[in-house]
Amino acid sequence: MGEECNIKGKVEERRKDEPARKKDNPNKIKYLLGVISRKGSVGKSTVTYLTALALKKKGYKVGILDADITEASIPRIIHLPRYEMKVSGDYICPVEIEEGLKVMPISFLVNNEEQPVIWRGPLLSEAIQQFRGEVLWGELDYLVIDMPPGTSDVTIAVMQSFPLSGFI
Repeated sequence: MGEECNIKGKVEERRKDEPARKKDNPNKIKYLLGVISRKGSVGKSTVTYLTALALKKKGYKVGILDADITEASIPRIIHLPRYEMKVSGDYICPVEIEEGLKVMPISFLVNNEEQPVIWRGPLLSEAIQQFRGEVLWGELDYLVIDMPPGTSDVTIAVMQSFPLSGFI
């Protein structure tokens, strides 16, 4: 698990009966890269993973956000077994894999990861907002975002929620 999720004091602890209260976002992410295509099944997830892995091998701190909510492919591509997501205070901890990459797939937050998530626009946008503000990435040089095909609600929500540095 990422060290930010184990360090006390980075995120204020709260009692279960207290309402959630967010302080300053503890994430420090230098560059956000969106991987996008207007067509599905063209290798966006593979490009996302290989880009993140190449950046990691160059010594950068890297995370992958699988924002293709309706069909999260990243866990299958990297043979990531199902994890129970951990929480630190008000934040969700991404999974840290052997290569040192931090990964946040939507499929780990739903009951059956084999079934696609069938949500409408407002729920999809809210999920993206939660990825933006409730995942504890810590310090990253790059966050590579695997986006769904086309100009879906998720794609629009990512572009509105994340200050993207560029696209692949």
